[in-house]
Amino acid sequence: MSEIPAPYNPTPKKRSDLENIAAFLNYFLVVETLEDMNIPDHLALDYDDMNVKQKKEWYEFSFNAMFIRASQEILVMLRRQLNVVELNLIKRRIVDFFKQAGIEYLKD
Repeated sequence: MSEIPAPYNPTPKKRSDLENIAAFLNYFLVVETLEDMNIPDHLALDYDDMNVKQKKEWYEFSFNAMFIRASQEILVMLRRQLNVVELNLIKRRIVDFFKQAGIEYLKD
């Protein structure tokens, strides 16, 4: 037998850091994450009942809170500083999550 047998348990292909971040965000960006945030009392209303100013303030507060929390969790997961591409991926995924939930950023 001169042939080398193929391994039965080959090592799986290692995922890149961007793929790991995207996979983490799939589980992080859920409605329960929004519900767990400490929202100020004046913004703790149903989104549909808010006026335009309150909606804008809620969006900015929620976006920043989710971005900070996701960045911190990913920072711990990767054990290194995040680069610009990774930070932009997090931002883009949060914006997409809000759009899917029917929450749009209101410009002046």
